[in-house]
Order: sequence, then C-alpha cells, then structure tokens
Amino acid sequence: MPHETYARIDPSVRKRLSAAAIREFAAHGLADASLNEILIRARVGKSSFYYYFADKEDLFASMIESVYDSVEAQLPPFAFEGNTREGFWDAVEAHQLSVAAALGGERHGMDLFRALQPLRHSPSPRLAATFARIGTNLLAVIRVGRARGFVRDDVGEEILMRLVEGADAALDARVLPATENQLKAHLRLAHDTMRRLLEAKGDAA
Repeated sequence: MPHETYARIDPSVRKRLSAAAIREFAAHGLADASLNEILIRARVGKSSFYYYFADKEDLFASMIESVYDSVEAQLPPFAFEGNTREGFWDAVEAHQLSVAAALGGERHGMDLFRALQPLRHSPSPRLAATFARIGTNLLAVIRVGRARGFVRDDVGEEILMRLVEGADAALDARVLPATENQLKAHLRLAHDTMRRLLEAKGDAA
C-alpha cells in the first residue's frame, strides 16, 4: 500500500502523478509502462516517489484503486429487496452493467482495468489485495442471493468466489473488451456464466 504520508501529498502533485500514471498504464500495461516517463510527465523526483510508493506496481495498484473509488462513489452497494429469482438475477446484471457505465465514464478507466485483467492469473500480494477489494461486489451477490435462496449453498463462499473468478479469467483471456459496448457484451456473457455457476437449483420463488 502507499506510504501513510501519501494522504498528505500536495493535491496538485497528486493530481499530476495520477494523470500521468493512469495514462501510461492504460497505454502500456504494468510491465511495459515507464516509471521514468510517468515521473517526468508528473514532474516528480524519484526520491519523492519512493517516499510514497514501494515501486511501480504499488503505483499501478493505487491508480486502479483510485479509479475504483470513483466508480464505487457513483453506485449504491448491491442490494436486492425483491422475492423472485428472475428479479434477483436481473438486478445482478443491472448492477454489473452500471459498473461498466461508470467505468466507461472514467478517463482511461476501461483501458486501465483492461491492463489489470491479465495479472489476475498470478497476482502479487499487492495486486491480490486489489483484486480482493474489487471482489467484494461478488461476495455481496453471493450472500444476498443465499439469503433469498437463489444462490447455491452446497459449497462455501470461498469456493464459489474462486469458481466465478476462474471463469472470468478464462473469458478475459478469450477477449479483452476495448469499448464500452464491447465491455457490456462481455459483462453479459460473464453474467450468464456466473449465474450458471452460482444459481441454486429447485423452485425457490
């Protein structure tokens, strides 16, 4: 995580650094992004950078989390107060699509998250923490769905999470959407796959 003093960095410096980092990571991904280019564009010295961040990966994860903060701020947490199976799964899909719309509204947001996806196969501890945070929405779906009887309860939450994350990783390897419409289509496919994995069998209302 960023050094605790990151919160006290001058806002204008933080703005320049974030803009430069998001642009570079969105264009080149984590591995090929140039930290030197980011620091030159942001007009930040290396000594200052390493005071706030452990390394380039730490900066990358922090930028992902910053964009995710903005997306989360635009959306209510997932909740479902109805009592029908189709209504529940429709609400899940609507929530996923609203996330896509919010992400599409962020400058370089989709490109940045696209750069994140290949890293989910073997994330470092720093990026694993980022993926875990993003996964909180899935955990909410599982818990709300179980409470209504729409999500299977024959295996534990962690296994269900891994099943869905594994399917997502396979779909991401198949196609990495570049536009908002492609992202929506991708999310609809991911939603259908998730439902098949999670849905409880039987005649629950």
